[in-house]
Amino acid sequence: MTRLKNKVKQKYIILCGILLLGFLAYVVQLTHAGLWYDEAIEYFYSKVIYGVVPGGFGHVNMYERICSTYQPPLYNILMYFWLSIFDSEFGFRMAGVIITLIGAIGIFKGLEELTQDIKYSSLGTLLYIFTYSVGYYALECAEYNLMLCFLSWTAYFYIRIINRMDVPSLVGFFMCACLSVYSQYGAAFVVIGMFVSIAVHIIKNRNWKLLQRTIFITGIVLIVFVIPLIIFFLLPQMNKQGSVDVSHHPVFIYNIAIDFIISFVNSLRFFLGGSGVLDLGLLICLIGGGYGWILYRYCYCKEREGNLSASYYNSGVLDMLFYRSGVFFLWI
Repeated sequence: MTRLKNKVKQKYIILCGILLLGFLAYVVQLTHAGLWYDEAIEYFYSKVIYGVVPGGFGHVNMYERICSTYQPPLYNILMYFWLSIFDSEFGFRMAGVIITLIGAIGIFKGLEELTQDIKYSSLGTLLYIFTYSVGYYALECAEYNLMLCFLSWTAYFYIRIINRMDVPSLVGFFMCACLSVYSQYGAAFVVIGMFVSIAVHIIKNRNWKLLQRTIFITGIVLIVFVIPLIIFFLLPQMNKQGSVDVSHHPVFIYNIAIDFIISFVNSLRFFLGGSGVLDLGLLICLIGGGYGWILYRYCYCKEREGNLSASYYNSGVLDMLFYRSGVFFLWI
């Protein structure tokens, strides 16, 4: 029992150390630049419940302003209460740092659930915090850090459902999934994929009781969360596309398929902090080599299934660390 307590204590000491390191790295850069245009919009849209905002059109309430944008309401609502207490540029940016670190805890728990090894969860959390785009959004006053936070916890509960097949994990998944989508509509693509995977997993394991509860909870989520979000926010926002208030019509350079691939590659480069061809080629070679080594061990060394996921993850993390350390020397 004492050994178990010491192990748990060690785990949380390591986690606190990682979070403190990330916090210090973020805070040092917190006010290096003032609020830019979009951040200023978020500030006034969140701070003023009813009235005139700079550049606005008369006295409107927060709901009317949100309907003129293309994002869900959760971030502005949370920031209204936050700015009621911490009304400064430093305080506004600090919210993103705290939210990002809360998301990092979800990453830690998810990796711990997946690998059952504190080394992998610690290394993965450290990598997550210091990934370029995560740090970028942590310091940006926008809804993306909130989306990443809730998606991290959604992923944790997703892994728990796959491993444990229990109702608390299912409830946690739906709760964090709803909060993710209420933070940013794009999270729906990730959430729907996870949901389909969970349903297939439950059916494959013939857990009919859990399937019934999944259907029941899904119905509640649709009625209470999804349909109101569509009716009161998404549809009014879509109806204003192309108006003087907002325009988000898609523009394709080539066609929808090629542009999707190009945008995916560009997003990957941004996420990892690189640009150009050499860094992307290095990443592909490293990941391909690492996963090739796993395949070799699985086929010829009789790697046990229980260790395969940890091996797979470990190789991926090491590949990413090598990539992140070398990408700056290959910047073109």
